Amino acid sequence: MCAGSNVQYAGGRAGRNALTSEDRLTTTEIRKAVRTLKKNKARPFCEGGRQPHFICICSPEATYDLQNDDMWKNVSTYSNSEAIYSGEIGRLFGVVFVESTEAKVFSQSVHNAVKAATTSSKTFVLKNTPTEAEKEYLSVGGNTIHIGSNEYTLDSEAPYDADTNTVKLTEAATLTANSVVWSDDAAKSDNGSRAADVHCTLVFGKDAYGVVDLEGRGAVQLIVKPHGSSGTADPLDQRATVGAKVAAYAAVILNDLWLVRIEHTVS
Repeated sequence: MCAGSNVQYAGGRAGRNALTSEDRLTTTEIRKAVRTLKKNKARPFCEGGRQPHFICICSPEATYDLQNDDMWKNVSTYSNSEAIYSGEIGRLFGVVFVESTEAKVFSQSVHNAVKAATTSSKTFVLKNTPTEAEKEYLSVGGNTIHIGSNEYTLDSEAPYDADTNTVKLTEAATLTANSVVWSDDAAKSDNGSRAADVHCTLVFGKDAYGVVDLEGRGAVQLIVKPHGSSGTADPLDQRATVGAKVAAYAAVILNDLWLVRIEHTVS
């Protein structure tokens, strides 16, 4: 659901890497998203006799910032019997808020440094042991990185050597030791400082997306192993287990105009 193109950047910013630490989720951002959905004629949810509403999925950090807003309406102001969604925490402006620890967060992939100075070289060595996120990002040819105040493109064929922590660029560069190496795939980074995480809050209407079961059966499969099923591994028949697994399924956006992704930072 975070792959949609209907994006709203908090504070009216032009893009993800322009967001600052002050561009947090507010009731104003929620109202803008509701306005967009209404203009796009998004269908509200209204099952179970509830008033028509849209749904918002947000992270606990986003909830914390939102609840600092004076206009926030706590879930306790309406009947508990209405709280039918798992994780439901409140309602405001015709939007029901559902908190989820699985809400999408964009973190800065690369924040490292140049180990030794180079002169007109396409390669350089990283100073610090790369994280898994850094390795993954640097291994994709065509990705861009910043070194100091300049932007460079990673080589398309062999951009990163994991054995030597060597990065290869498409063009030669003269670099100084300890220059900061960073990617701009999160919030704004000032002079190479660590960029803040960007959280995604989704506000959507009914039928904005759909889930397709690829195996033609329920997405969750319950597996029960009774006493005695372990054979000689359980000679006294003392152990039984119950587990569940998610079978193959796919989720797809059905109407991009009925789903707004608000990108913002958190406190």
